[in-house]
Amino acid sequence: MAVRLEPALAAARVGVERAGAQGLRVAIVVLDARFVTVVSLVMDGAYASAPRVAEAKAFTALNFGRPSAATKESVAPENRAALAALEPRLFFAGGGEPVLEAGQAVGAVGVSGATEAEDAALARLVAEALGVD
Repeated sequence: MAVRLEPALAAARVGVERAGAQGLRVAIVVLDARFVTVVSLVMDGAYASAPRVAEAKAFTALNFGRPSAATKESVAPENRAALAALEPRLFFAGGGEPVLEAGQAVGAVGVSGATEAEDAALARLVAEALGVD
């Protein structure tokens, strides 16, 4: 399965609808397996930094092939800093979810603009809408 525009856009819209219903204002980014942005939606009222943070969370989830929150928990803080210094697109916080096919990351979703837990829940919702294993 490749992450394609129309399904990614539909999945991101599911996230926007849920966020809006919860009174949240977020950015949602979907990356394909090449780390290329397929969709980037920014809700009115989202922080100016939200799209870049969402993209970094998606990058982190795709790079490690697991949720960015799980990577945050498993990597020591000093190692997070060292990794981020070498690869500035990494962001160790909840809100990034890989899109998996047969256990392999074929894309990722990143959400930013709410609490870490809310971002993570929305990212899972969007990834599930895309067909996560």
